[in-house]
Amino acid sequence: MTAFFFGNSERPLYGVYHAAQPGPGRPIGIVLCSPFGAEAIRAHGMLRVLAERLARAGAHVLRFDYRGTGDSAGDGSDVDLDQWQSDIASADAELRDMSGVTDVVWIGLRLGASLAVLAARKPPAGLAGLVLWEPVLRGKDYLAELDRMHHAYMSGALDQAWERIAARNRQRGQGVRTREALGFEIGGPLEQALEALDLMTVERLAARRVLVVGGKQPVTTELMTHLGSLGAETDSIDTAADDGWNSEQAMNALVVPRLALDAILARVESWR
Repeated sequence: MTAFFFGNSERPLYGVYHAAQPGPGRPIGIVLCSPFGAEAIRAHGMLRVLAERLARAGAHVLRFDYRGTGDSAGDGSDVDLDQWQSDIASADAELRDMSGVTDVVWIGLRLGASLAVLAARKPPAGLAGLVLWEPVLRGKDYLAELDRMHHAYMSGALDQAWERIAARNRQRGQGVRTREALGFEIGGPLEQALEALDLMTVERLAARRVLVVGGKQPVTTELMTHLGSLGAETDSIDTAADDGWNSEQAMNALVVPRLALDAILARVESWR
């Protein structure tokens, strides 16, 4: 496992490279596209476990932080869906340079899965497939879900205090507080981009294969039907009983959804 910075030298991205262990079969590359905010924290440990297992199975794997998140350059004002799609492409190019692989699979979780679909409209050559793990289909629904989680976590008294601060700032001409999701800022540009996000409006997909892992069945069916109409070979795996990773308990513990990890590992292995 090697941690390093890559991309633009003035605003580099942080990545962790897991080199493939020697074994039979054609080598393949994997770019892991993480979720956003608190979900990224909850998923950090299990994505590391997934990367290690993929590397032991003979895949070259790159985990990375998007611009303005984690250890990459930038701050909350830099976050943008278009930029994050470019970051996925940069991670793909970096992995190919480091490992020499010609075929790469992008594995995205939650918002990371949505970004992978958007970036796959015009990806580099040799995108062997997409694994979309509990993908966010529509940004409006996602924002509403984040709001529900945020307000459920925050106490009523603290919410009232925030409203008093916001009211005072409005009186002073300082505007209202930025939208927040469990401690992570959702600035105006990001909020607008999420409001407009709808994977059902994607008109082109250059990935040959798509695997949808978990997620609500109606969403999974709708997405698979649409992506199939764009020419992708689609399939899904139901891991509804294995979703404990996205919980408050997972913030301070390593929750490994073994059913999902085993299914992803097996499918990627069949794509080599």
